[in-house]
Amino acid sequence: MKYRIIVEQDEEGTFVAECPSLPGCISQGKNRDEALRNIKDAIQGYLESLKKHIKMGYEKDHQTGSHIILRHRDPPHRRLTIPNHNEISKGTLRAIIRQSGLSREEFFDIL
Repeated sequence: MKYRIIVEQDEEGTFVAECPSLPGCISQGKNRDEALRNIKDAIQGYLESLKKHIKMGYEKDHQTGSHIILRHRDPPHRRLTIPNHNEISKGTLRAIIRQSGLSREEFFDIL
């Protein structure tokens, strides 16, 4: 599948690439070519993550700022707030796993 990518240079000279059809999928580079390479990696990671969440029964509900809100399709329709950051703390990851209703082992089996 092909995705439209927008590349713009910011005020500091960094090239920022964004895939509008995948909310929050943004990357950057020192030049246009590097930004395009990086956004392709970001798209691949985004799609892999989405497949794992779907496997768990979650669907994207909406996005608020840099946080993606997922909703489980089956009752009790649990909602998860996933930070769309490069890194998240161990405590945040533990909270997400706990909120999902999975044990740590079940979560890691899905990965």
